[in-house]
Amino acid sequence: MSLIELLKRVGHKAGVEPQAIRQRGRTANVVAWRDRFICQAIEEQGYRATEVAQYLSCHPSNISRAVQKREVSQLRQVCTQCRAVLSAFAAHGFL
Repeated sequence: MSLIELLKRVGHKAGVEPQAIRQRGRTANVVAWRDRFICQAIEEQGYRATEVAQYLSCHPSNISRAVQKREVSQLRQVCTQCRAVLSAFAAHGFL
């Protein structure tokens, strides 16, 4: 899938104009959807960070940070789930 098609798809899901995602705005909603676009482009579609950066007219380090934010978020979710499981085990005397 091309970056243009992916941007249209993400924009449609977000209820945001695709060009708003490409712009440099810092509105939390737009940033979240831009990060989602970046991660989908790299992780699901196989684009390189430099390609996505060029398409968004930004530095490749911005792309790397967006991917890192997602990875940290996913790790936090896993940690929260692990704590819940450990608490349940402890409550039942397994720990």
